[in-house]
Amino acid sequence: MNDNSSYGRNQIPERDHPKSYQLDYSKIKDADGYCSMEDEEKRTFTIEADKTLKLRQLIMTLIHEMVHVKQFARNEMIDYPINGRHRWKTKTIPENTPYDKMPWEREAVRLQEKLTDEFWREDQI
Repeated sequence: MNDNSSYGRNQIPERDHPKSYQLDYSKIKDADGYCSMEDEEKRTFTIEADKTLKLRQLIMTLIHEMVHVKQFARNEMIDYPINGRHRWKTKTIPENTPYDKMPWEREAVRLQEKLTDEFWREDQI
């Protein structure tokens, strides 16, 4: 495996780099991965990924969750409801919006394939 530690950081502007993040690999039910913000300054994150994923799916999952890190760090989303609404950039999103229709999920899904393909083409593995 090549040293790819700088790959993701090069995709995010310096001002939005996380202060720290932790990767946890375990067996997860109902998802391939999760991202959670660990501090109010939006600079410490935990990413969980299912340890049973094959390599390409694992990379795609990590990229998907790193898109969420970017969204948190840039204050683009509040994914927990306040007064029955979520926030995405300048818009409010009703709490009953289906998960796969949430704009932050749509962005992460849209970018995961593109960035995984780019990662693969650049021979990062």
